[in-house]
Amino acid sequence: MSRGLGDVYKRQAYAPYLDAFSNLGEQLSPDGKRVLFRSNRGGGSYQLFVAPASRPRARPTAIAPAKDRVGPAKFTPDGRHVLFTRDRDNDENWQIYRAQADGSGVVALTEAPERFHSPPWTADGRTLYYLRGTHRSPDYELVAQSIEGGPARSILVRQGFHFISDIDRQGKHLLLSQLDSLSASQTLLVELPGGKVRKLAPSKGVKAHAHSAVFAPDGHGVYVVTDEGADLAVLRRLEVKTGKVLASYASDQGEVAHVVADPTGRRVAVLIDAGSHRTVQVLDARSLKPTRRVKLPLGMVTLGRFDGRGRRLVLTFTSPEAPTEVQALDTRSGRMQPLRRDVRPGLD
Repeated sequence: MSRGLGDVYKRQAYAPYLDAFSNLGEQLSPDGKRVLFRSNRGGGSYQLFVAPASRPRARPTAIAPAKDRVGPAKFTPDGRHVLFTRDRDNDENWQIYRAQADGSGVVALTEAPERFHSPPWTADGRTLYYLRGTHRSPDYELVAQSIEGGPARSILVRQGFHFISDIDRQGKHLLLSQLDSLSASQTLLVELPGGKVRKLAPSKGVKAHAHSAVFAPDGHGVYVVTDEGADLAVLRRLEVKTGKVLASYASDQGEVAHVVADPTGRRVAVLIDAGSHRTVQVLDARSLKPTRRVKLPLGMVTLGRFDGRGRRLVLTFTSPEAPTEVQALDTRSGRMQPLRRDVRPGLD
């Protein structure tokens, strides 16, 4: 067989794998009309797209397409802009970008290729908070910057691996997760704009994990995933002011792995790792008692974010019978609805 003919056969054999691309759900726009997602369609690196939420087969719009991969992305609270990160040649020195919600008007907000920048958070759509550092130093610096660009203002510097978990709606506090070891982590409360730090979880003197924390919409409560005092990780609702445990939830199917909060304050959703698969449970925001039986097929799922009314939760779902696709969980019925239904020509 000639080399040219062999290459043709290889391309033909590999085509179904390129066609079976993955879509990763990020978020619905605040008005619920658009879905933001990442996709590696075409066999390249993950790129960012926006599409109509009501038409799963509609052609998506690419946001700043390039050869380099895109990291996590989110809409600003007013839905006018999209914030995202991108690195170059997989060097993990992520830079921050802003685009119009329709994908136009892309602006680089950081231009420091020797530094990494974490995905930014904003409460008001005007001021961004993010972490930056270099791979040569253990220091993580929390900074504030205008969404219009310009210089960043340093808030605090801490050593060790950190990431931002959430920012409250009022823009007064930020949740910082600190990884101490494979068996221990902390959730820290940072006052803004001053940078005063207070440990929220785990309890003083206790070695345990306390991560994946999010604020309640009123800013007075925090939901945190922790294995303090438990064999498997559970969800706890803490009072911000005192750190007092107000409610707890433990799953009989596995351990709680992640939590997201409904912006209306009515419910939270948790991701449950059952070992061979993952599932989702919707809980009452105050009591942490299940409110609706979630009807998911067996498979692997990750959580995106709720829409502005708390009625739909973005999911990324995959199973042995289907490629990775963006879905929405209807919190009233407990059923999944497709947000993307892209055709993969190589699959029947």
